[in-house]
Amino acid sequence: RLFGCCTDVNALTIVMEFVCNGNLYNILHCCSSNANGSIPFPLDKRLDIAIESAEALSCMHSMYSPVLHGDIKPANILLDENLRPKISDFGIARLIAADETQHTRHVIGCIGYMDPLFCQSGILTPKSDVYSFGVVLLEIITRKKAVDGNIILAQTFAEAWRKGKKMRQMFDVEIANDKKNMKFLEGVAKLAVECLKMEAKVRPEMVEVADRLRTIRKAYHQRKGRNNTG
Repeated sequence: RLFGCCTDVNALTIVMEFVCNGNLYNILHCCSSNANGSIPFPLDKRLDIAIESAEALSCMHSMYSPVLHGDIKPANILLDENLRPKISDFGIARLIAADETQHTRHVIGCIGYMDPLFCQSGILTPKSDVYSFGVVLLEIITRKKAVDGNIILAQTFAEAWRKGKKMRQMFDVEIANDKKNMKFLEGVAKLAVECLKMEAKVRPEMVEVADRLRTIRKAYHQRKGRNNTG
């Protein structure tokens, strides 16, 4: 939320709402005083953050002149006092005319999140954001970094998925210890892998991503409700 701005040529400034919980990267990967070295992060809250972030991107992509973010990653998803997400850092975002793509000779982004097709062609499309968001989804359910040494999370996870390996060991133990969560985690994982497809045309649109995440959350809450009344 914008509170004000200063247009002085020597001090161009905007004043935004303070987000006291930092960003999603900090919640997922930075240690705290917790005995396990990480901040407690239940599945329902992870789903909420994923859904609201997807809805924000969907809104950007569906404008008459779509806005492409170009640098979606946990560090650019800020969290307020209620852990509600705010998409930030539009430094390399692009405003494009309807039904057009954005070509650049200077490919800028973050390793581990960048759409391989964008890297190769320099053409930024809504599906580039979809790819990056797929990586974010993997981080949310695995609590693993997008790049850890020589390990690229998107490649490692997608390969394990294709080979039909048991995914439980890939998921964050905090949420995978409850066997009843597995169906929902696998649903998010399947969606993430679809976002990471090499063919951009077969990746889902962000509006579909948001809708499928809402369906998963609804089923999760229904399951919790049955458990609470049982």
